[in-house]
Amino acid sequence: RTSQSLISINYNKEFRNLFSPKVVGDSLHSCGEWSDRDSLDLPGAQMQLLENITAVRKAHGSKVKSLILVLINGRPATFGPKNALLDDIDVLLVSFRPGQMG
Repeated sequence: RTSQSLISINYNKEFRNLFSPKVVGDSLHSCGEWSDRDSLDLPGAQMQLLENITAVRKAHGSKVKSLILVLINGRPATFGPKNALLDDIDVLLVSFRPGQMG
């Protein structure tokens, strides 16, 4: 192996040990014209998934990874009542859908 590949392997291993990136958001079926929703919370079971992840992190205290959340959406999104779930997320990166022209 080259020294560059060893650096890459070590970096990826350390990254996985320190950070836990998760990607959430809406889909082409839940966002767009004529696709109304009765809530701005994340669609499907994504809220429950994030609640479970943050509950496990709280239970394990300081031994847990930093939670990085990537939100890909085309409309406003909320994270439960008063956006309380955001209190347990370390980093939020928002990337909006590119639209019809990509």
